[in-house]
Amino acid sequence: MNFGSSRTREMLGPIRLLLMAMVPAGSWAAQWYVAPTGSDQATGTAAAPFRSIQRAVDAARPGDRVTIGAGLYVVSAPVRIASKRGSPELPISVVGEGMPTILAAHSRVPGVWGGLVEVQDSSYIHLKGLSVVGSGFFGFRVQRSRHVELLDNRSTISLASGIWVSDSTAVRIEGNDVSRFCDRTQFGADGRTGCQEGISLEGVDGFSVLRNRVHDAPQLPEVTPGGGEGIDVKQGSMNGSVEGNEVWNLPQLGIYVDAYSRGVSNVKVHANRVWNTRQGIVISSERGGLAADVEVSHNLVHDVGYHGILISDFNKGRGGDGPRRGILIHNNTIVDAGVKEAKAPSCHRAGSTCVDGGVGIRVDTANITGLEVHDNIIVGARTAPMVVNPVVQQASRIERNLLWPAGPGRTSGEYHGVSPIFADPRLRDPAGGDYRLRADSPARGVGVGGSSRHRDLRGVLRPLSPIDLGALAFEGD
Repeated sequence: MNFGSSRTREMLGPIRLLLMAMVPAGSWAAQWYVAPTGSDQATGTAAAPFRSIQRAVDAARPGDRVTIGAGLYVVSAPVRIASKRGSPELPISVVGEGMPTILAAHSRVPGVWGGLVEVQDSSYIHLKGLSVVGSGFFGFRVQRSRHVELLDNRSTISLASGIWVSDSTAVRIEGNDVSRFCDRTQFGADGRTGCQEGISLEGVDGFSVLRNRVHDAPQLPEVTPGGGEGIDVKQGSMNGSVEGNEVWNLPQLGIYVDAYSRGVSNVKVHANRVWNTRQGIVISSERGGLAADVEVSHNLVHDVGYHGILISDFNKGRGGDGPRRGILIHNNTIVDAGVKEAKAPSCHRAGSTCVDGGVGIRVDTANITGLEVHDNIIVGARTAPMVVNPVVQQASRIERNLLWPAGPGRTSGEYHGVSPIFADPRLRDPAGGDYRLRADSPARGVGVGGSSRHRDLRGVLRPLSPIDLGALAFEGD
């Protein structure tokens, strides 16, 4: 009997459901195969694979796995996973072997607000090991879905975000490589809306953005509509973490938490490395939404054009600069904010005007309560190590930060907080990329700590106290 024929699968439907109920969870799965040399008139087996990815996706049911063989797949329409309902025991998996490449046939594929690979109105979907290239808008798009995983994929050369997720719950984005997003050099600035960011989350409840690499976006700061940031958690997103990512070579900022108009809450930005970007990590409210309970900890930010960590007052007086509440900034290491502005991608073009200035941690907004800034190391900030809006200086907990040098004291709002340490932190070899503490560092064991234990940038579990300052705890020579 040919179990791959459509008539046979239709006949076996009731039997399949009965078997699912009888066998242990997760033990039933059909395998569908795709290869560049296959045929959509084939049966979809390993010996007779389909030619198109869409053909296999359409065939997949709960518990099935679609295996896409290595090679090139040129598509003139998005690969769409729509209204597919998996379960915890029976997810639907689409897995690439040898990183197959899905290439847009031309610059208008997939169309405005579309993704070259899309997940819509679906649940328990796993996408792994796929490469998308040349998308005329998003690389991957997830919309109105639950329990979706994007693992070890690649998106390069896209007009908009490499990965866009909106109005979804329980999303995991891990191990992906996103580059050349907002690449208008390939598509032209044709006025089709803003380019968004490398990885964008809007209206997502429950998310993990883990160990991704976001880098080398060619978009210029003066291009409008805007965009071009690395990772952006915005507009109604809540209950998630941005952790262990590397973000570099961007003309805009690295990691952005923006309440915009709908708010963001319970967001952890932890143990990321950001460098060679216009700014490092920014917390904002561009259209008045509340940003609440945001923790920025154990991040390494270095060689950025302007500020290492910024709590902004963007759009102040124009409906922006909304409230921030419960913002914790601790145990970050920030090196050379503003000093190497000339190295930022935005300064590479002829005639660009780049200001040689920057602050390690800057708080511009006065619309903030419950701010804590402690146990950070700030080295070599061009303008000043810390600048804090005078309205919030005394109402905030700003304590025991190492600031080197102390700053000239001529900048409006320069503030050192309680019990600052003015000393060279004696990092091992920052010029060579080693930001760990030496044995004789004055940053060892002097931190005020917090109410819970944390892991540092390397994943080392720290004690409650005494605690080392900065993103990297001391380890023996």
